[in-house]
Amino acid sequence: MEEHEKNEADSPTKNPDPANKSDRKGLRIFGLNLLILVVYSVVSKFSGDGIADAFFIAIHFCACMIVAAIMRSWAWVLSGLLVLVIGFATCVELLGR
Repeated sequence: MEEHEKNEADSPTKNPDPANKSDRKGLRIFGLNLLILVVYSVVSKFSGDGIADAFFIAIHFCACMIVAAIMRSWAWVLSGLLVLVIGFATCVELLGR
């Protein structure tokens, strides 16, 4: 009986590891893409060129989708979609002034 309880406690479905490497990898992918988005958005804001920001967002989104297809990773797809949504809002703000 004791052996059965030990196996249940070691089961990954019963006790997921809070420091799951897959989760950290996904956050790293998103953080990197968000940092890249912030850098070229700030550059576009100070140069006053909102169209360049839209161009970079489109290229960034396409690059995320290509990497997602090559690596077969949903983290890249979700990161690309977030870049598109956040970038669209940034682009509207830059072009709206």
